[in-house]
Amino acid sequence: MAPEVVKGERKFGRKADIWSVGITVVEMLTGQTPWHNELHEPIAVILKIAYEQPQYQLPVETDDAVRSLLQSMLVTNPEGRPTAKELIESHPAFELLRSS
Repeated sequence: MAPEVVKGERKFGRKADIWSVGITVVEMLTGQTPWHNELHEPIAVILKIAYEQPQYQLPVETDDAVRSLLQSMLVTNPEGRPTAKELIESHPAFELLRSS
């Protein structure tokens, strides 16, 4: 869940989905969530999601475009997160999609 969802904000939009996709990609690349060290304490995880930037170590061979993509998707404040359209139209990670 995105920080704005965890905080119980009444209005959240598709940018919450951008966050969730970013977290899913982190899990796919690392095999664990950014909060895997929280000893399965749900409250600790919820507080970290709500108030801290996720911490993760990507494999060294991860492309810089993917690193940049995740960094932009995982901005805690949804106002600072790009939309899906913005990502697809301008982020280097989607260059192959745009050229086909």
